[in-house]
Amino acid sequence: MIKYLKHSQINKQKWDASIENSQNGLVYALSWYLDCVSPNWDALVLNDYEAVLPLTWRRKYGIKYIFVPYFTHRLGVFGSKENIEQYSTAFLESIPKSFKHIHYSFNTHNSLKHNKIKLIPNNLDFLVLNKGYTELQNNFSKNHLKNIRKAEKHNLKIEESIEVKAFCNDYIEIHTTSGKFSKYEGIFEVFKPLCDLIDKNIKTYCCRVKSDTETNAVIMLVIFKGRAIFHSAASLKGRENSAQYLLIDHVIRKFSDTGIILDFAGSNIKSISYRNKGFGASSESFHSVFYFRFLDKILNR
Repeated sequence: MIKYLKHSQINKQKWDASIENSQNGLVYALSWYLDCVSPNWDALVLNDYEAVLPLTWRRKYGIKYIFVPYFTHRLGVFGSKENIEQYSTAFLESIPKSFKHIHYSFNTHNSLKHNKIKLIPNNLDFLVLNKGYTELQNNFSKNHLKNIRKAEKHNLKIEESIEVKAFCNDYIEIHTTSGKFSKYEGIFEVFKPLCDLIDKNIKTYCCRVKSDTETNAVIMLVIFKGRAIFHSAASLKGRENSAQYLLIDHVIRKFSDTGIILDFAGSNIKSISYRNKGFGASSESFHSVFYFRFLDKILNR
């Protein structure tokens, strides 16, 4: 039986154990992560936390709606393979009618079918680092190898194992200067405390590329259940001298032959997908839901 639990009713110890033990657990679904990006999140729970789905929601003009929080690429149903296969669509249909609009991303293990709700396909790029570096590099595109050599000619300095706080400061400075996130209100107010929590609760690897005293590019890997989720930023100068190509190459070299999955966390933008595929990345799909419930009532569907 799938139950709807309000935030205060969720047993977070059981919740996190469910995510840890699930076939498809993602760091985004851990309770402390959700507490930061969506403090009042609710949940759908199968029986005694045998499978779970977090409901990240807000209220605007008195209307409750499900939304995709900042820095939360995908959520959905988490549990055993059998429960995911059997109950994914049932979880979608169990979202309470009190939520009038649903904008939500499921994960790659969730197989969904629905007659009324439109399911929007998305691509996720990933690279399995289960081979030696030389073999992985053989799958790089000629253009990517050219960009790496271009960056090497600029005598850039790679600083590895930097602190999460240093990554956070560089990331915010680069994106503030570029204006990339200027339309996303409050995004850095979420990112700063999230970085603090990531630093306290989960394994990370952070590195950057500098020319003289200027940071050209920076990367953080958030590592959970053998999956390293990728966060990065490159300055204008860094884009000009291909610093990010050099840094991604460094990460692939460092984690080669470990079996870790490098999760690029977003690849619907053609230029980003091109960059990922040029490093030998593969793709898999997941679905998003964008659904206005009140339209069904108007159209009598």
